[in-house]
Amino acid sequence: MCASAAHRGGQCGVRDGGFATDDGHHKTNQFHTYQGPRAEAALLAHAGHLDADVRQSVANGLGMSLPPRSLTDEAREALLAPIADADTDVRIAACRKAGEIMNGDPAVTNTMAALLHHSERRVQLVAVHGLALHADERCVEGADRLGPPRPGFQDEEMGHLNVAWRYMWRRDGIGRQPEPDARCPGAGNTARFE
Repeated sequence: MCASAAHRGGQCGVRDGGFATDDGHHKTNQFHTYQGPRAEAALLAHAGHLDADVRQSVANGLGMSLPPRSLTDEAREALLAPIADADTDVRIAACRKAGEIMNGDPAVTNTMAALLHHSERRVQLVAVHGLALHADERCVEGADRLGPPRPGFQDEEMGHLNVAWRYMWRRDGIGRQPEPDARCPGAGNTARFE
């Protein structure tokens, strides 16, 4: 049983640098809302963990400090490493968190840009999304290469592609999205594809 004062509904906060749940398992995916140097130190201690779920949770938790767009040098390095993780879900979590930081850090954007050529489409989509949040031009090329959302995945994929298209419209001074093209199913922003 967790003795942390931050314990809520079966979840525990960081206590003395450790992680635990009510059943005694190490589950760090419950900790990404805790902030501060102690929480970051506890996350960093688990950055190279053998369990992919733990590494994914560490990536999700990094960057939660205030102000939200900053990372300590140690946290930044620990976030960049899982972007190249062998586990796809760890890569996605790290790339998503790196995108949310939105500070334009070249080390972060270059690492995300490398994922634009990843073999899995869902990794490419998160990279496009993250680059767009950093206002990085490479998101447009990545979105164009991906093309329209796939049937059956339109809602999920549209969320990622929309961010890149909104970046492009702001960059080009277009105050609103273009009118939908009847040849393309889905939301109006699929008019990008001809």
